[in-house]
Amino acid sequence: MLVLRTGLLYLSYLITVILAVTDYADPQFQDANLKVLWAECVKRCVRMDPDRIYSFRQRDDTSFTSHTRLVVGHIWKDDINNDAELWTFQAYWFDMVFEGDRWTDAIYGGKCKTRQRPWQCQEGAVYKFKGTVDILRFDTVSDVVGDEAQALIDANNCYSLVTNNCKQFASKLAKRLQALPPQAAPPAPPPAPFDMTVNFPG
Repeated sequence: MLVLRTGLLYLSYLITVILAVTDYADPQFQDANLKVLWAECVKRCVRMDPDRIYSFRQRDDTSFTSHTRLVVGHIWKDDINNDAELWTFQAYWFDMVFEGDRWTDAIYGGKCKTRQRPWQCQEGAVYKFKGTVDILRFDTVSDVVGDEAQALIDANNCYSLVTNNCKQFASKLAKRLQALPPQAAPPAPPPAPFDMTVNFPG
């Protein structure tokens, strides 16, 4: 019975993977950033949806001392042309660095700070999908994630290669974002004032 149950679970997982890969049969995206997101979504069987915010961790390379950032962004599509090949992935990266020019500043607890920049994928980087984020409006990502990143720095601004490094910072920030409540949709603009002017002919 246990073997049968295990077999059915494995078959269910296999079908899910096949459906995900079929659904995302590479549409030849033109945007390099979106290709990175697509690859990560396929690995995790996550559907790409222009209405969601996505996050993943980026390591610059595979070395032990590789710098790590958290990337947060959304898919942008043309409302007129719904061709998925023309979609783009627009994102920011957030990281933590120590404010010193010597390795001893990192080893012995140099002060650290957070940074954020528009993100562009880079060759040789290693990515790890960190989930979707319940932030409804992309125009607030920079401020909301930036505030969460700064809160982490304020809680512990002493850099440490062992206990408070860039990789741990990115993972902690991703967890904080997962715990955020959904943001309210932006309020509707007030109605235009009714024009009472009457223009008589002549």
